Amino acid sequence: MRVKLVAVGNSKGIRLPKALLAAARLEDEVTLSLEQGRRVISPARPRRRPRAGWAEAFRKEIERNGPHEIDAEWEAMPNAWDDEGWQW
Repeated sequence: MRVKLVAVGNSKGIRLPKALLAAARLEDEVTLSLEQGRRVISPARPRRRPRAGWAEAFRKEIERNGPHEIDAEWEAMPNAWDDEGWQW
């Protein structure tokens, strides 16, 4: 399929036909790459959210086991942060 490059600000872009977008399952964001000399347009992967779900998991853990008491020995241990104090 041949398409023309179109001006997009100071750049150039291409218009992809609706049927091609649907067939390739391309939506709002794509990944562009070069593979063996070919330009490849593929669906963008969802952005990683490494801590997604942590708050909910923590809430469920508290519901199951109740809040844990702070270990007095651990709390009594000195640390550098306490010695240096707060700086704003």
